[in-house]
Order: sequence, then C-alpha cells, then structure tokens
Amino acid sequence: MIKDNLFQLIHSLNKSEKRYFKVYSSLHGGKKNYLKLFNAVGKQKKPDEGQLKKMLSGEPLARNIHVAKKYFRENRKQ
Repeated sequence: MIKDNLFQLIHSLNKSEKRYFKVYSSLHGGKKNYLKLFNAVGKQKKPDEGQLKKMLSGEPLARNIHVAKKYFRENRKQ
C-alpha cells in the first residue's frame, strides 16, 4: 500500500473532528481547494492519486494536487 500521510491524517479523524474542520474552513473567504481535496480524500478507500485526479476532474486543483497537499502539511504544523 502506498504511504500517503494526508490520506492517513484525514482517515484518522473522527466524525466530529471532520465536521469541525469543515465548519472552520467555511469561515475563510475565497476558493477552498483544500476543502475539495479533503472531501475527495475522505471518500477514498485507499490512497490512489490517479483516482483522486479523476474525482477532481474539471477542477483546476486536479492538475496541482501536490500544491494542496503541501498546504495541508505546512498548515498542520501551526
């Protein structure tokens, strides 16, 4: 199985933690690519970047998934 820290992080959250993240992120203005990525990864059964790109097809995010993942990693440390 491919090691994907973001996948592991999202799937380690309980239901209330996921809800809190979504509510908190709604307080911020602008586009929320990280929230789209959060929802897509949350629906996956196993980490698969190809499947993730298909899930996000039509979104500019699909071409730059690595940027959104980096955003998660950097902001998680705060």
